[in-house]
Amino acid sequence: MSTATVAVIMVFAIPLAAVIGGLAVEALKTLKEGRDKDLNRRLQEETELVQQMRRQMDAMQDRVEALETLLIERDRERPYADLHNELSETPAMEAEQ
Repeated sequence: MSTATVAVIMVFAIPLAAVIGGLAVEALKTLKEGRDKDLNRRLQEETELVQQMRRQMDAMQDRVEALETLLIERDRERPYADLHNELSETPAMEAEQ
């Protein structure tokens, strides 16, 4: 190969390599940004799910506390005589009589 041919190849090859390298870098940046956006979207969805679960757990806890209160109040209102009568009417005591 002559010196002129090598010079022409070098003149076109070096900028071509720079352009290809620049395109490769931009492609990698675009891919990384896409992954970052996807990761951020998934983290946001996960955060929303955890917050929703927390709200539901708080609501469930309120319901359980309300049920406990109702049971305690019912036991306070219930006369002990009724409880005694229920216990004395068990099948074991009826068999003895």
